[in-house]
Amino acid sequence: MSSNKTDFNSQGYEIKRELSQNISGVTYLAIQTKSQRPVLIKEFKFAQGATWAEYEAYQREIELLRQLHHPSLPVYLDEFETPTGFCLVQEYKQAPTLAQTQYFTPQEVKQIAMGVLDILVYLQGQNPPILHRDIKPENILVDRSSGLLNVYLVDFGLAVRQESSLAATHLPVKGSLGFMPPEQLLKQPLSKATDLYGLGATLICLVTETPSKDIGKLIDENYRFNLKALAGKVTPQYSRWLAKMVEPKSKNRFPNAETARQALKPIPVVSKPPTAVMGKLMPLVGLAGLSVAASVLTTPLLPKPAQIDHGDYPVARRMDCLLNKLFTTGACENCNLSGIQLKGVDLQGANLYLATLQSANLQGAHFQGAHFQMANLQDAQLQGINLQGAYSDLADFHRAHLNGANLQGTNLNGANFRNAHLTGANLNGASLEEANLEEANLKGAQLQHVNLRYAQMSVAFLDRVNFQGANLEGAILKGANLKDANLINANLQDADLTGANLQDADLSGANLKGAKLPKRANLRGAKLPTRIIDITF
Repeated sequence: MSSNKTDFNSQGYEIKRELSQNISGVTYLAIQTKSQRPVLIKEFKFAQGATWAEYEAYQREIELLRQLHHPSLPVYLDEFETPTGFCLVQEYKQAPTLAQTQYFTPQEVKQIAMGVLDILVYLQGQNPPILHRDIKPENILVDRSSGLLNVYLVDFGLAVRQESSLAATHLPVKGSLGFMPPEQLLKQPLSKATDLYGLGATLICLVTETPSKDIGKLIDENYRFNLKALAGKVTPQYSRWLAKMVEPKSKNRFPNAETARQALKPIPVVSKPPTAVMGKLMPLVGLAGLSVAASVLTTPLLPKPAQIDHGDYPVARRMDCLLNKLFTTGACENCNLSGIQLKGVDLQGANLYLATLQSANLQGAHFQGAHFQMANLQDAQLQGINLQGAYSDLADFHRAHLNGANLQGTNLNGANFRNAHLTGANLNGASLEEANLEEANLKGAQLQHVNLRYAQMSVAFLDRVNFQGANLEGAILKGANLKDANLINANLQDADLTGANLQDADLSGANLKGAKLPKRANLRGAKLPTRIIDITF
């Protein structure tokens, strides 16, 4: 409703209605009398008992909006003083918030996610980066009027610049419970991962059709989201992406919006029926038809000898059905093939998304270009396997044997290789961003130009590994054995090498800016860059 007491006509604005009110002031929808364009006016009032922190929040918002220029952010228009305070005038985005009752399909929720991530990439690209600190359904607008989903992010009242001089302990604990990450609630250091939590929580609310006021119903006593409500609504891969967005510990989330955006792009949000393959599909007759069925797979699938041992009869029958599906359609999503013996099989391009292959024997198998996203390959025998160009992000290779495997150019972002055996493996050009390689054995492996940004490699065996030109930015290499490793021109910016053994390692031309090296590091015989700057000892 319109206020009878407030009048901004002398400043050139006619109030149409009050939108919201709190202790520090009122927000109005108004019309700029000269242009007749709708605007949003945020009025700050000293007299209402507002604290100095609220005053600083308004000033921060004005300062930030003046400098931001993005089509999905409100444009700063004006500011003026009033007898009781001052006003911020900004562009009015005529679109409902996500908090208002409306239904979005899973595909639309992904579009919204990509839209907000685009905005966060822009904000995090500022110098210093900008943290919104209040990502929630009420602050995200979606306009469907044009037939497209146009996403806007509003309300920068809690936004701050990520500066070292701005300690988290000096910031007021403000935000919305359920959407506010633990580090913000506990006044701990904030990072680019901070805003991802609020976005993840918002998306989970949309997918599960949970009003923001009821978000507590989705969170357990350990401050973790219970994602069982996502089952059947979205693919497990998308569910896992959401789970990573709302990890309580910021280091377990994506490190920034760009990484989260790139991870989300290829993810299907709803399951698709198996795609028909070229050729005539012939049913399997028990296991004898295995080599025949393999021949009808889409080119370039070519049959190779397979050694198969199923065990007892009922299990064998179930396995027959799954193998029939795999060899006739080229896909076996979410299949349980634990313990399967498929040595030397040729299944190039196969889809084993979310499959369970625990303790399977796939030695020497050919899976070039295959899809293993989030597959369970724990304890599997994968010696000499060819996964070149495969998509194995977020797959679990815990304790798997990949000695001599070909993983060249493979997408292994976020994969779990803890305690895995990768001696002599070829990982040249592969992407293992945020992968877990703790205590993994990679002796003599080839990792030239590999992407290991923010990978966990503590206590890994990396002696004689060829890391030439590799990107190890922010990687955790605590206690790792890098003896005789080739790190020529490697990017080790901000990497943690505490306790690492770099004896006889070649670091010529390596970027060690911001890297953590122990004061008594074992650098005996190591070749260091000609210029070593900004290293933390």
